[in-house]
Amino acid sequence: MTLEEAKELEMKIANNILNNCPFSMVVNFMSSEAQRRAKEIISDSDEERLAEIKKEIEDGEAAAEKAKEEAEKALAAEEAPSPS
Repeated sequence: MTLEEAKELEMKIANNILNNCPFSMVVNFMSSEAQRRAKEIISDSDEERLAEIKKEIEDGEAAAEKAKEEAEKALAAEEAPSPS
């Protein structure tokens, strides 16, 4: 088997594994990986960087909440009966 054939077979095997993996297993893996990365970020960051990260997250959450409220207002305005 040539190197190119081996790489092609490797890709097919990997795809087969992914295609036969239950979704719950994928979610569990991703959750574990996210927790591992978060711990790594915390252990590798100083207090200043952690404060920056916290602020970025809080700003993102505030922006998402504002967007949600605006979307709800727009939807309510669309659903409100028009004056006749």
